[in-house]
Amino acid sequence: MAEGTSPSVTRKRRKYSKLGCNECKKRKVKCDERKPECWQCTHLGKRCVYGQPSSQASFKSVKFVNSSNRNLRGQYRSSQEEHERSDVSVSFPAMEETSLSLADQFGEPNINSVLSDATILANDLVTSMVDPPITDFTLASEQIPFLLSPLNSSTNWDAISKDLSMISELELYYLKVFYHKVSFWVLPLASSPSENICNELLFDLIIKVNNQEGYQSSCLQSAVVSISAKYLYNTTKLKEHDVIRCTFLKKTIKQLTSEFDSMPQDYLLELKIESLILCVLLLTLDSSSFKTNEMRIHLNGASALLRKYQGLKEHGRGQFGDEMRNKCLLLSKAWFTATETVAFFSLVGTVFEDAVIDDMFKLGLLSPHENALKKMGLLTPNGYNIFLGYSTEVMNEHKAIMKCFSKPNLDDPYNNILFSLMVLTEAARSYKFVENEFGRIKIDEQLLASYPKQCYMTHKGEHYSVFDSLQQSAAECSFVFFAMTYLKWPPNCKIIQNSARRIWDFISWIFQDDYIVITDIHKFMVEVESGILVTYDQFRSKNLNLASKLIIPDMLHDFRGMMFQLNILTCGSLFLVDDTTTLRVTRAKFVAFCEYLVENIGAESGKSSLELLFKRWHLIKAGKTLSAEECLKNDAALPFS
Repeated sequence: MAEGTSPSVTRKRRKYSKLGCNECKKRKVKCDERKPECWQCTHLGKRCVYGQPSSQASFKSVKFVNSSNRNLRGQYRSSQEEHERSDVSVSFPAMEETSLSLADQFGEPNINSVLSDATILANDLVTSMVDPPITDFTLASEQIPFLLSPLNSSTNWDAISKDLSMISELELYYLKVFYHKVSFWVLPLASSPSENICNELLFDLIIKVNNQEGYQSSCLQSAVVSISAKYLYNTTKLKEHDVIRCTFLKKTIKQLTSEFDSMPQDYLLELKIESLILCVLLLTLDSSSFKTNEMRIHLNGASALLRKYQGLKEHGRGQFGDEMRNKCLLLSKAWFTATETVAFFSLVGTVFEDAVIDDMFKLGLLSPHENALKKMGLLTPNGYNIFLGYSTEVMNEHKAIMKCFSKPNLDDPYNNILFSLMVLTEAARSYKFVENEFGRIKIDEQLLASYPKQCYMTHKGEHYSVFDSLQQSAAECSFVFFAMTYLKWPPNCKIIQNSARRIWDFISWIFQDDYIVITDIHKFMVEVESGILVTYDQFRSKNLNLASKLIIPDMLHDFRGMMFQLNILTCGSLFLVDDTTTLRVTRAKFVAFCEYLVENIGAESGKSSLELLFKRWHLIKAGKTLSAEECLKNDAALPFS
């Protein structure tokens, strides 16, 4: 073989039936040809169609060429070598004034097609991979335009960028965005980029894969670029970022498909499992913002991958050393648990087995992973998990509630479940990370200095405990969920309203009254209550700018606020008072929070949260008593991105 050439690789293609349905042909899997619906489509919840052409999006590269002066707040190299290593070639410093839209590049509905492919792929991760040997286990264990929030004081980006010098400047730019900003989408309570364990593990994996494979970007790297471009598009509204986002999302899917088609499954598991599982979780983070069921299937895929990963770990196989495997496993497990828990309390969960539920919450004190979690900075000495945003006590409460619903016909003639849950809820309510009263810290400055800075926020000389406000609102939301779904208590009953008031009292410090214009709020809320205002875009067209007026300045660009989204959505759906002005002002603050999520943090799910609140407030004004499902179900976009 001539020097410098590489051996040709014959790619194995999955066999599929020529007479199978369009969906199975598209996925290149065996169809059992059962009619009217085959097993694969029934299993995935897909529409099963025979004998019609199946459309499939093709992959394109995007080339931006321009000489204008507008740029993306970064400088880029444009050497031919870099272009050859990237599917996206770029000539900067700037892009064309006429932005390239998704419709121009890929067709209007293409993003949904991409996410559908991601869904299919997540299922393939489950169905096509060889299981590890049988074992006794269940489920194992920044917005660059506003660069660096007050928490992000020190970074190790320079060292990372040197190790990634082989990749294109375009990708490096978006990776930098992830490091400084988007990593806080995953772990909002991290103290800084350099202390964010997500950055440590994700970039270590990306660097190692690039070094091992001759500087070829991995599916994980492409997924990171895609999610970073999404963040920038959401916060800057520049269409170029949307094109990059879609392009690299396609590239991620293409790379994953290539991996599975060309590499023996056992070898793939041994070498790539860490990258694969984190890639699937990133896809979950992305697809959660769309009004489809992709997120649920990604969660199933992530759960199955975690099982396989645990099997590899127990048999001493994996890409890196034991310490790296343990860290990747625990990060993946915490990530999955956080996502699945939010899905459960939004009535769209995917886990219903007691053994899996037990294992999900082995992330606190007295768990097998306690010491490792503390070393990773994910668990404080007093048992607060900063990935989940609550303590071991809330984990126990969540676990008990989830188990109630794993047995739908469970008989409890003596109310044992109720009273056991009350004990766990009281333990969660009694926990204090720092001494406080409804979030307001009650210790002196000298003692407070011994606490981690990310646990509190200061406004007008007062200190407020972010950790305790999250803890108490999460505990109360869990109780409300149990009371409404298991006990069937109506939302307007006194006990539910007391809990809604307690949630509000723990989160109300996030908001301010300095710039309230009562007449504007009344006019705006009348349109919401009457059903005139329905969508986020309609709200934005009013140019009310409620976020900048009603949220305290220190929170306006702080990612920690993302952790409150489910709690605020629950409280906003339930909160009732007799005084119309008080009710409307409070609801305007909930709207301001959703606007802050979308416009300042880039969390697209804030749009769906706002639209859910609008719908519920309209129904309440019309005199309807909402059911538990109408109050709690969120199958549009979960609070992740």
